[in-house]
Amino acid sequence: MPTALFDRARFRFVEVNAAVEELTGRSREELIGLDPTVLAVGADGATAALPGWVERRRGPWSLYEIANVHIAGDRRHVELAVRDIPSI
Repeated sequence: MPTALFDRARFRFVEVNAAVEELTGRSREELIGLDPTVLAVGADGATAALPGWVERRRGPWSLYEIANVHIAGDRRHVELAVRDIPSI
């Protein structure tokens, strides 16, 4: 499953696994420090705001169902597990 560690205070990824890299078509280096909302796209192709994400809590992890993630021109439905960390 695609998983990421997220610093909610800075609103940025601080770690991602290989599945996130594969789904987004971006390297780990590109994803670290990225605002995660840029991964979600709406039906019109515009970047969706975080309210377009559906969050379900499962212990310390939040499971986000992203309507569409842009991957080399493709749009796919993706579930991303994100764990918040204390701000650095």
